[in-house]
Amino acid sequence: MKKGRVLAVDDEVAITRLLARALEQEGFEIVEAADLKAARRHLDRGGVGLILCDLYLGRESGLDLLKETRASRPDVPFVLMTGQADMETVVEAIQAGAFDYMTKPVDLQRLSAIAKRALQPAAREDAEAAATSAAMPKGMAGLVGRSPAMVDVYKLIARAAALDSPVLIEGESGTGKELAARALHFCGPRSSRPFVPINCAAVPEGLLESELFGHMRGAFTGASADKAGLFREASGGTVFLDEIGEMPAATQAKLLRVLDERRVRPLGSEQETQVDVRVVAATNRPLAALAGRGEFRSDLFYRLDVLRLSIPPLRHRPEDVPLLVEHFVAKLNARGGRAQVKVTPEAVRRLAECAWPGNVRELAAALERAAASSPTKRLTEEDFEYLPRAPAEPVGGLRSLDEVEGEHIRRVMEQVGGNRSRAAEILGIDRKTLARRLGSNDL
Repeated sequence: MKKGRVLAVDDEVAITRLLARALEQEGFEIVEAADLKAARRHLDRGGVGLILCDLYLGRESGLDLLKETRASRPDVPFVLMTGQADMETVVEAIQAGAFDYMTKPVDLQRLSAIAKRALQPAAREDAEAAATSAAMPKGMAGLVGRSPAMVDVYKLIARAAALDSPVLIEGESGTGKELAARALHFCGPRSSRPFVPINCAAVPEGLLESELFGHMRGAFTGASADKAGLFREASGGTVFLDEIGEMPAATQAKLLRVLDERRVRPLGSEQETQVDVRVVAATNRPLAALAGRGEFRSDLFYRLDVLRLSIPPLRHRPEDVPLLVEHFVAKLNARGGRAQVKVTPEAVRRLAECAWPGNVRELAAALERAAASSPTKRLTEEDFEYLPRAPAEPVGGLRSLDEVEGEHIRRVMEQVGGNRSRAAEILGIDRKTLARRLGSNDL
């Protein structure tokens, strides 16, 4: 018995044949098209339950077919595929109503799972809802990478940007957590309003509450004038709380009240003021573990952990290093100067092998340091010999059970938009078990 009809659109015949063989073995019926004209003919005949479409079809774009089908056949899930993924196209695709976005070469096992999920009745309802929702404006985020791990980040940003719930961003120092926060803001409906960041670890404990919530003149020594505070300054926009794990306990309690009641009371005032802001928090420490040990308020953690976004370390996505090198070299050259910086292919390969404990920020610094000390501005492998190489991967690239489980839970949570009840149902576990595993896995 056929599970459903899938339309595969790609101008490379070998790709559509590969997809067809893989899905036919799973019981799907496949129809193939090499361009948009042929795809439209198949759609006019009816019966298509899922569309798989390449982003680049010669001079045509799969985004055009996506937008057409969202308008004319909103109940048909649409999956875009590309080997040239970037932040802007992923955001545009997801916000235009794409069911999913896959990078090439396509993971056939994952493709089969997506097809099964997409052809379920609930998925068709989700596709229709996505098609009828207003598309959000794109935002330039500065995030760079085309690895599957980064595409997953882009997809979650695109979906979370349209919501108003708090977001908790996790990641090592230097991975780009603030860039992700800015993307959430500028890709969402609050993009025309302020984005106000603050590093909780950089503000003295006695001043952080005043910085966030404001104060009245005379509230404390040195308070010579009224101060609005960041929450009121960000009215209608986003407050980004970086290094939230360093926030003092007393300020945590007041932040929890602000999140619950959407009101702030400046120091020295008896009056509360209504605020309308979205809160995005970031940490380079495992906040769930801190909460479990009593080092961070657990009630505040659960209030912030509505949507969680994990930024992968650079050592886990070495395929993105050449793109990052190109990006940072372009920024160096944009500063002007007689000699333009160039990086040899051997040097790029050497950089891709490095451990990068400081992640993307360390890579940018290494390139700037090498460019500053090079008389020719031609950077070679020797310029980066001092950098330690990343440790070898486990034999056969095998991962631990915890890593596999953590990735699967993360993907399920992403697909259900952070709905823990739905995720627990799909995973076949209860909510308490899911909560425990969310706390024990770096998702």
